[in-house]
Amino acid sequence: MQEAGLDHGSCVGGLCTLQELKTLFEFNHTGMDIWFGGAQPQMKVRDGKLVQDWYYLDNWMEYAVKKLGMTHIFWFLGGDPLGFPDTLNLERDLYRAMEGDVHVGRKKFLKGTNAKPNKVVPELRDLYVEWVRQTAEHAKANAWPKRIILHPFDEPNKWTTRRAWKNPYHHVIGSGPWIKPHFKDNARLIRKGAEGYDNIEIGADVYSSGAGMAFINDIDVFCTNAIRGDQELGNKVRAAGRQFWQYGGCNDRSSAYDGRSRFGFYFSAYDSRGHLTWAYNTLPRFDTTVSQGWGFGWYTPFGTVLTPFMIGQREAYDDRRWVETYRKAVGAGAAKKLLDDIHRQAIALRHDRKAPKDFAERVERVQRLDKWRNRIIEAMRGR
Repeated sequence: MQEAGLDHGSCVGGLCTLQELKTLFEFNHTGMDIWFGGAQPQMKVRDGKLVQDWYYLDNWMEYAVKKLGMTHIFWFLGGDPLGFPDTLNLERDLYRAMEGDVHVGRKKFLKGTNAKPNKVVPELRDLYVEWVRQTAEHAKANAWPKRIILHPFDEPNKWTTRRAWKNPYHHVIGSGPWIKPHFKDNARLIRKGAEGYDNIEIGADVYSSGAGMAFINDIDVFCTNAIRGDQELGNKVRAAGRQFWQYGGCNDRSSAYDGRSRFGFYFSAYDSRGHLTWAYNTLPRFDTTVSQGWGFGWYTPFGTVLTPFMIGQREAYDDRRWVETYRKAVGAGAAKKLLDDIHRQAIALRHDRKAPKDFAERVERVQRLDKWRNRIIEAMRGR
């Protein structure tokens, strides 16, 4: 994956088992996408100073880096803006640590941020910067990935919508125009905390190309599933000097074809270099009778149970490596004609939303992926 210039990670609710991590890296993962709500250091504030215990994260990171070669983590510091500000996990939990009482701290944080949502509340700003600084320093000094991509919170493109989840604990204002300045303020604080360190980047996960581009100057990694709505989105992101990533969802019934076609030749057509799957294990494990939860694998004491989607995604990156191997072998110019033709067909196939009319057509669609790979292999043989 690294020789091909590619990265891939999947979202996990907490820290998955080392057994699962090993399986995922055997299936072409190079990093993981963790969420602060489920994976964070223990934080305390003593005499106004932030103190953190990294024990569990260190153990996990060391195994991933030293044994598996993990290159990056994509760390969501907050969740869906529909639950704003209660989904601002880093800010909320820093406030709890500062207050010393998780319930009192949560109530005070929500009250203050609901009242003035455009920025991080004044009493947290220095702690936020210090958390970033300590994270950068700790990652450098220990066996952590070289790239720590911090995501202030999920889907900031929702600044264009007004909607709030019902929160039985405390009123939340949800999404609205305040989401944009708050995300930008987070980004400024991250930059400030990361001064002098080269291992911290800022990412954004967006599903709306127009609303998402509002953050292009605040981030380093633009990760989206909105390419269908704007075929030039990747070029726009790269023209702005940012990294273009793509993501895709799945559920416990997703097919191998879906995983392979989307993450393989389709994403290759837009030359995205990093990728994210939502999600690996956000599902009720073995019960698929009433749920199509986000996930494509299950932990057991005897090994990881694979789904067809995981197999397809493995094949997808085999396809991507053939593309990159061919391009490197003959040169980008010489490879362009064949790859452009394959990519054009991949886009057309993916955008064809008509259901296959029969089993034969379904099989034919799957076989096209093998035909495209074989065309590249034959071109390699004949060069």
